[in-house]
Order: sequence, then C-alpha cells, then structure tokens
Amino acid sequence: MAEYFDLGKAPESPEERQELLGKREFMDSLIEKQALTQVQAVVVDFLLTTKGYLPADLRINHTAELTLADGKTFQTPADILVVIDDKPALFVKCSMSSLVSWDRHAVAFCRVGAGKPIPFALVTDGADIRLISGLDGSVSEGRLEDIPSREEMIRVLASMTVSCYPEEKCDKERRILYAFDAIRCPILAEGYPKKPDGQ
Repeated sequence: MAEYFDLGKAPESPEERQELLGKREFMDSLIEKQALTQVQAVVVDFLLTTKGYLPADLRINHTAELTLADGKTFQTPADILVVIDDKPALFVKCSMSSLVSWDRHAVAFCRVGAGKPIPFALVTDGADIRLISGLDGSVSEGRLEDIPSREEMIRVLASMTVSCYPEEKCDKERRILYAFDAIRCPILAEGYPKKPDGQ
C-alpha cells in the first residue's frame, strides 16, 4: 500500500508535487528534532504551504550575537527569520499571549539583530498577527492570512531602500533585546502536525 503524505493541497504538476514534498519533509525534520514551539509550527507550516515561502528562506531559532557598548556580549533569538536572496525580510516572534508586549522587542531586532535592517516584523499567536514596520515601528493588526506572500515580499523588497539604523542609537536597541532575553519561555510542539493514522 502506498504511503500517504498530507501535502496541504493537490499538486498541479510533478514539479509542484516535488516542491510540496520537500516542504513537508522540512517540517517533519523540525518536528522530529523538537525544534519548534506550538506557534512556530503553525506559522512555519502556513508560510510554506499557503504563502509560497521555501525552506531555504526560513531560519528557524536563528541566534544573533550582539555586543553592548560596555563590551558585554549576549545572544538573542529570532523564532523565525525570513531571508530571501540574502536579504533579511521578516522577523517573526511567536507568542501564546500578550502579542502587543513584544512589539518593541520586534522593532529592536529589526534594527540591530541581523547585520542589515529588517523591513518587517511579525508578532503572532498562530491566528492573530501584528505586522510591524521595522523602520518606523508602525503596526497593523490582522490574521495569519494577511502575511505577505513570498511573491509580494519580493516585490516590496525590490521597491524599498532600507538604510542602516543610526549607529549612535544602536546600543539602546541592543539593550532592549538584552532585557527581553530574560523572559523567554518556549513550549514545544509535540506531535504537530499530526500525521494520518498508520504512519
């Protein structure tokens, strides 16, 4: 009997089937390593299967090493960092609650966390989202469906000129990340996504 894989949609060509299989294998490998929180699992799956992002675009549990003005070095994580063609595009913070409390952290990471400015941040609980400009901190609220697709993101990146954040202000942003680092509390996504019976 053939083994069943839930690809999230019916492929329209052999090429699309291979792409969908690759995305499913990527998700399964993350789950096996218990590398995802519950919200991360939902968001990664949605970005891959609905919004057209590629596994190579997603850096899961990415860690940035930063140095404060006093010489103290620390590490700060990105739950998901979307990088397209070596251009940081979207920082994602996954939280089970109190989304608004992570806005400032998200903006700080966009400004100093990736070596290059990140134009957008997303704070989400896996259903609701806060889409934040990494440049000016403005916020729009919505649902997961409102995340820009990969094609939309490529168009936006091509039309934007992103300047580095002023160096004299960077240490303040690093200190914000340093302060937030103490309140992380991940919850592993055991068994997500669930496979059909018999697998």
